Amino acid sequence: MLKFFLFSLVFVLPLFLSAQDTTANEEKSGDESSYFIEKINLSVSFPNKSWVVKPKITNVGHSTVYEFIKQNKTDSFPTLQIIVEELRTPTDLTPYSLSKQKAYKGLKDYKVQKVFTESDGMLRLNYAVGNKATYTEASGRKKVFYFIHAIRDKRALQVIIDLPADKFAKLEWEIVEIIQSLEYQ
Repeated sequence: MLKFFLFSLVFVLPLFLSAQDTTANEEKSGDESSYFIEKINLSVSFPNKSWVVKPKITNVGHSTVYEFIKQNKTDSFPTLQIIVEELRTPTDLTPYSLSKQKAYKGLKDYKVQKVFTESDGMLRLNYAVGNKATYTEASGRKKVFYFIHAIRDKRALQVIIDLPADKFAKLEWEIVEIIQSLEYQ
């Protein structure tokens, strides 16, 4: 009995754990602070270890949502969502982005503060547009969020970063670094 237990512990358990780990990290890059999304050949890097690099992955219709969070002692903010959407019909970037922004326009006190692209150095993604905006939650908490829309190879990409406005000054450099790390491979 002891031999069977030791055999299981030494040989079977490591095989089981490695199989589980491979499945869970199939799209994770070798670097612990970056992640690769094979579905759209996109890499994203995180500036420090407080980001959870193993995202929650959800499939919704024709889209896959990758959600990353930053772990703090008291909150889980900001959040980063990367949404990869299969396009059923060919679409240009401008109409796609405008259609996705309709949902934001209903937010209380919604205001776009800045629009950015690859040409101004904020983005490394071609055929993409980004926005920095503010809004107020129903609870009264003011928020800052970035959203980026891009189209590549019959797929659309949305990147959404959302955080409380009172935390923005402290975390802006991280957000900018993450945005500038987004790159097609």
